[in-house]
Amino acid sequence: MCIYVIHKFTSTFTTGDLKDMAYFESRLRSLAQYVERAYPGLKVDVNAELAYYNSIRDRVLSMVGDTVYVTNDALRSGKKILVEGANATSKFLVCVCVYACVCGGLWDFSVYGFMHVVIR
Repeated sequence: MCIYVIHKFTSTFTTGDLKDMAYFESRLRSLAQYVERAYPGLKVDVNAELAYYNSIRDRVLSMVGDTVYVTNDALRSGKKILVEGANATSKFLVCVCVYACVCGGLWDFSVYGFMHVVIR
């Protein structure tokens, strides 16, 4: 699944945004408008994109969950947790999910460290 991201303006949306299709559509239209202005030769077929995302919406949402609950439950159960960063598709991408875990309280002495996986 493609997640559209423009880091310069942090115009992003995620799979969880599919829960609210009106919001998702608004963000997609806004992002497509920006891309078409920035790259005049590029035309984004927003209606086709919306049809695609509507067709996979239920399947994708069945895989979206409350990871805060799952993570805390695993910690309380004594399970080991590996926190993975971003996939480094952008050389300027900051691995915020790892930092969010640390700042959000996941860090304790049972955590051995963080792994950053680079997929190229």
